[in-house]
Amino acid sequence: MMSDSIKNPENNDDPTEKTLFQDSKNEPETKLSPSDLNNTSNSSPSKIEINLKSAGNAPILKKKKFILERTKTVKFIIEWLKKYMRLEAKDQIFLYVNQEFAPSPDTEIGTIYDCFRTGNSVIFYYCITPAWG
Repeated sequence: MMSDSIKNPENNDDPTEKTLFQDSKNEPETKLSPSDLNNTSNSSPSKIEINLKSAGNAPILKKKKFILERTKTVKFIIEWLKKYMRLEAKDQIFLYVNQEFAPSPDTEIGTIYDCFRTGNSVIFYYCITPAWG
């Protein structure tokens, strides 16, 4: 069964016409409340708001804020960006958290949120050439 955060990719090969992330403006019921973001409790939000910002010569996305399930991985974001930017499989996307470090592709978004969030979200910078180390 497909998650509610993605549509079936087999329906259309054009990544600009399908949404792999939930747009944070179109899904008000999934917005995070301040009590969800407070780490003093043992529960964490099930969905994370992420901001995708371009760096270097990477194309700028029309929508920058998305809601993503915390169990999704960094690889999921990288693959989506490749499809959206229509890059070939051999091309690389470099993803950085807070302009500081490149997380491992198998790292879950929830783990990054718990450790490196800024306000209500995690800021990811993407580029097609290495920028920060």
